[in-house]
Formats: sequence, structure tokens, C-alpha cells
Amino acid sequence: MRRQLFSIVSVGLFLLLPSMKAHALTLDDITFYVGTGANRAGLVIDWADGLDPLIWGYRWDGAATSQQMFHDIVMADPRLFAKVSNQFSFGEFIFGIGYDRDDDGFAISDSTVFTDGLFEGNATDGATASDADDSYVEGFNTGFIASFVSNGNP
Repeated sequence: MRRQLFSIVSVGLFLLLPSMKAHALTLDDITFYVGTGANRAGLVIDWADGLDPLIWGYRWDGAATSQQMFHDIVMADPRLFAKVSNQFSFGEFIFGIGYDRDDDGFAISDSTVFTDGLFEGNATDGATASDADDSYVEGFNTGFIASFVSNGNP
């Protein structure tokens, strides 16, 4: 159970595919960890915008879900932002993920207001980062965000 990361189906969480250009690393190589506990997981987000993917670590004891991990990481990193919705029967859906790459403030073209890095509302489509230096992807009908889970085996 220590290596059991989380259940994707039960929470309906979809993250971005880690880039194939990212070099292999272990959980020991991650420098930004959120939480405490004996269990560890990594979150890699690649916006497919030509910039390097970013990596966060997560620690916990007992049971944890990918939804809990994602929310905790977004709320702990002041440069990470997410638009999510619970309007579907299968659970939470992520509509957009953004990162303030140059640490000068983050905004998106539809003027969404984030609280602790999160916006919880209805499905949206097509907003872009207001700052060209930042990373943001959004979409329900026009974009695709995917999630992949590993138990630590290559």
C-alpha cells in the first residue's frame, strides 16, 4: 500500500502527460514537497508549450487521493493555478492548469479570479495566459488534459 499512489477513476482527475524529454529522476530528486508522511508521490505537469515540465512532490500518511494531492500542491505553490469543476457525476474535472513562470503575477484572458490558486466553477473553454511568459492550458471541448499513474516501476 505504501506505493499505491491514488485512484484516478474515483476522483475524475486529469493531469497533463509528462514530457518524454524530461530526464529520469527519483522521488529523492524532487526539491519541492508538500505535506508530511511516510508515503511519497510525484506530480509532473507538462504544458506542451516548449518549456520544461515542472515537478512537485507530495507526502502523506494513510490514504490519499489524487484530487487531495492536486489541491494541496496548488494551494501550497503560489505560482500554480487551476480551474476545476464538480458539475459532473463522476467527480471533479480539471479545466485549466497554469503556472506563473516569471513570478510577476498570473492572470488568464477570461479574468478568472483564483482563491489560493483555485477557481471552482462551471466548465469553460479557451482562456489563455495573459502573460506570454506563463504556462496555461484550458479546455473541455477544445483541449485535452490526461493523467497517468505509475506504481514506481519503469
